[in-house]
Amino acid sequence: MKFSATLISAASILFASSTSAQDHGEEYSQTMGPVAFLWPPDRDWSENTENVAPCGSSAQVGNRTTFPLTGGKVLLVAQDDAWDIKVAISFKSNPTSMNDFQDWFSSNITNELEVAHSCYSTPNVPSTVKAGDVGTIQLIYNAIDGSSNISHYACADVQFVDAEDFVNSGYSAFCFNTTESETSPSGTPDEISNAAASSVASSIASAASTSTAAASKAASTSSSAGAAPTFALSGFAMVAGALAAFI
Repeated sequence: MKFSATLISAASILFASSTSAQDHGEEYSQTMGPVAFLWPPDRDWSENTENVAPCGSSAQVGNRTTFPLTGGKVLLVAQDDAWDIKVAISFKSNPTSMNDFQDWFSSNITNELEVAHSCYSTPNVPSTVKAGDVGTIQLIYNAIDGSSNISHYACADVQFVDAEDFVNSGYSAFCFNTTESETSPSGTPDEISNAAASSVASSIASAASTSTAAASKAASTSSSAGAAPTFALSGFAMVAGALAAFI
């Protein structure tokens, strides 16, 4: 399935890219579980290990993403519903068990996450942690796997830097909240003043909503039961893919 006319028009102006973000998004959706870190990027995902604590991955610590000591944010992207979302952190160089992590924040994370793009402000790290120190941010959530609601895990490895040395670019600049059912992003932080990012976010959300509505109508008249999962994924793929094309 390709872009809707609305998103093609927006993409030609805002993205200046010939890449099909819809196709890119569908490819991206095959490399993650129901929920993943969009930023900082998490370790390689595998369906065979996504339920294995503490990191849901067979990958070891690899490239670390710079993360500010103060004023940090995490971006989550969901392609399915999830519950009991928590974020923990470890300041060890190679955490290997749940005991290596401590609860970081959950009070400002919704207990139930829909298909969405979400941005959350993180607490400042303890004063004992200095620039150059390392950490691993852990995502824990419950989601349906087969017929069971079980725990899933993901980890993002970071290296801390002073806030003034942190360069807010790439995915880290796209701090907004939106769901498949919304026509515009909500909760964009005041400190993100980039008008272009806001315009991109609005276009993505609007186009994804239009695409999802059209797909649902088509699915209701289709005689092929196998088509439904593709339509259900289209809104997520539109958001993730369009952001990926822009970056």
